[in-house]
Amino acid sequence: MIMDGLQLLVMGMVTVYLFLIIMILGINLVSNLTREHSEKERLAMLKQEQELRDKKRKKLAPTSAVQTAGSVPVAVFAAAIDAFEADRNR
Repeated sequence: MIMDGLQLLVMGMVTVYLFLIIMILGINLVSNLTREHSEKERLAMLKQEQELRDKKRKKLAPTSAVQTAGSVPVAVFAAAIDAFEADRNR
């Protein structure tokens, strides 16, 4: 009776082990078969991201030498924020 239980235990463990080995081999096979396609897809995504970044840069690029927010230059805002933070940290 105990030997039957041990035999069943070993057979179950061997079955699971073989299944996992077959699954790993299958995953590696699919990975090798789709490697070229995956690389093409990755390069296409990188190109698309670069194009989006370039569009955003063109859209956000200043039209004149001095950026303005309304009629006040941005440098004035930056100086005011620095002064406020300096007073607050004292």
